[in-house]
Amino acid sequence: MVTNKYAGHLKESLRHTWWGVRLRDFAKYILSSDIFCGKLKISNRGSIRIRKSVIGRNNTMSVGKGACLDRVSVKIQGSNNQIIIGDNTIIGRGCRLYVFGNNCLLKIGNKCSFSHDDEILCQEDHAQIIIGNDCMFSHHINIRTSDAHAVYDSETNKRVNKAKDIRIGDHVWVTAYCIIQKGSNIGNGCIIGTCSIVNHKIGISEIPCNAVIAGQPARVVKRNVLWDRRLDDILKAENSL
Repeated sequence: MVTNKYAGHLKESLRHTWWGVRLRDFAKYILSSDIFCGKLKISNRGSIRIRKSVIGRNNTMSVGKGACLDRVSVKIQGSNNQIIIGDNTIIGRGCRLYVFGNNCLLKIGNKCSFSHDDEILCQEDHAQIIIGNDCMFSHHINIRTSDAHAVYDSETNKRVNKAKDIRIGDHVWVTAYCIIQKGSNIGNGCIIGTCSIVNHKIGISEIPCNAVIAGQPARVVKRNVLWDRRLDDILKAENSL
């Protein structure tokens, strides 16, 4: 039991603690909310539900007309970066868009779709990830311009694993659990098989158009293919023949 002698001091201490917590939380809110858009300026013509974390200045995010981002995590560490989401593009729940560096560009074209739990990492200064129109991404896909850690030559002490840009053409289908590493360049109309690892070091940095790419490391396994998002209409057409 608290005696009357100390009751007033305890009450006063609790009052200051309560206000201290409130002031601390309010300061965190002001710093994280970015009310003046100094950290990230968002131009939104779609429907977005995102969780953002931004360290840096003068970053921009543009969301096109009819686009939908459903519980997507956006994390930026750096300044003067751009994230561009095209018209009618859908990015599903649990997907992550990360930009770590300065003057980077992460651009996704029109009418693309990402299922869920995909991660795109555009890392290191001036890095770029450019994805074309009408691309279809399944779930648990990892796309990154960097190894995230440095590797050095033991004799020259020079870094040997610098970041490289990624280009994905129009109408590309990337199936589940694929990894697209730095320097990859995927042509229009390609299909990337499940669990494939696309890496420029294995000689497919210039992947031909309309090819099936599969394997670890990935290679061209079939050429001259076409694919379509629709299945029911095609099956009906085949059965009618």
